[in-house]
Amino acid sequence: MRARRFSAWFMWGSLALFGILLPLAIGQDPENRIFVDILRGLGCLGFIGGLVSLIRSSGDSAPGVIAGEAHDAVPRTLCNNPLGAYGSASLSERIDMALEASNFYDRSLGVIYYDVASYGRIARSHGATAADQALGFVLAMLQLVLRKTDRAELIGKGRFAICLPLLPDEETLHSVRKRAAKAMDKMRFEAIGAEKLEYDYGVAIYPIHGKTGAELIAHAKQNCEAARSRRLQSDISQRQPVAMTAQPRAA
Repeated sequence: MRARRFSAWFMWGSLALFGILLPLAIGQDPENRIFVDILRGLGCLGFIGGLVSLIRSSGDSAPGVIAGEAHDAVPRTLCNNPLGAYGSASLSERIDMALEASNFYDRSLGVIYYDVASYGRIARSHGATAADQALGFVLAMLQLVLRKTDRAELIGKGRFAICLPLLPDEETLHSVRKRAAKAMDKMRFEAIGAEKLEYDYGVAIYPIHGKTGAELIAHAKQNCEAARSRRLQSDISQRQPVAMTAQPRAA
């Protein structure tokens, strides 16, 4: 399987290289403009296809075991990212690659970082495996509402990030975020009494909040933690009893 995906990555990479180098060789002759535009489109398609193949192959090479549990008990998301492959290092590297494509086509890139508080409730009541499966379901459903170039990946227990390359503007990032929020608000799990998922998120966009994958992830995570702190503070304030004002006695 890995050899097959490597062959696919090589094929897409060759197409991308063909679509980049050949237009340079042809030059900017107006008579060849349509042909050059077609070649550049093929190059873009090849780059995106190669990036997807690379992500899938890296997902297969990662270990798929959580805390000593059996490998076949670990579910996979639609983006072929094993739930056991925690850590944002590989994700930051893939974001760096997506940044190269975004820069080449004069586009931006966004990262949305999520911390799902409901993960902990499910883990405490039904175990870590059930919580991982629930989060895997969340990512699978989100992948259906994202753009074809977007990818949702787990980066920790109860935490995941969405990478949005080739953004035409910041408005598109927030439009995708709203679609993701709408989808998550419709999800219900019996493990938490069929209530809405409780989560916090943070957003980062290139180059305003960072120029590398690691910087963008760190900024989005920082914003997410700030949002979580505000939510918890609000919950504490709402639970505190309102002090009653003492009424003066009648003379």
